[in-house]
Amino acid sequence: MIQLTNSKLQKLMLVLLVAFGVSACGGGGGGGGDSSTPEAPAPIDDSSGNDDTDTDDNSGGESEPEAEPETPGLIEPDMITEELIASDVMDFKASEPVMVSINMASGETAYASVYMEFSETPEGYLPSYQQRMVSGPLTNGQLELLVSVGKERTHLLIEIWFYDPQIAPLQKVFALNSNRLEWEI
Repeated sequence: MIQLTNSKLQKLMLVLLVAFGVSACGGGGGGGGDSSTPEAPAPIDDSSGNDDTDTDDNSGGESEPEAEPETPGLIEPDMITEELIASDVMDFKASEPVMVSINMASGETAYASVYMEFSETPEGYLPSYQQRMVSGPLTNGQLELLVSVGKERTHLLIEIWFYDPQIAPLQKVFALNSNRLEWEI
């Protein structure tokens, strides 16, 4: 009787699984030709009953070469990438750095967060907490944060929460018209 240990059993299962996987692949046809060039699709049979064209015209004279059938979904490019020219003013930057500076004169201990997505409610703004860009504690009432803002963004929400639960949080929306946002409180 053969006694299988746990490691031998695992190896046997792995060998059987690989063997089954290879045999289940099937290969999927192909005539052993060059796999780097795809086969052209078969021409579409026009069985509409129009016999206006005679493809067996061997009555002499030169015959025109047959036009290659169009491949549906294949788009011929008008130009190649090497032919593209970018304007000198195009900077290819998807985002810009923005310095966020908060200065709170009272020196209260607080925590600030910057959000790129938010909605307006009757009570104020509701930030999308999954879209928080950066956050940090105010030290002696001051905080500077550098954020990278996508060019499609036009506004940011800054929210300040105080460690004292008796003080309500502050919110302010800033328009992104410069690379520095300053909030003096």
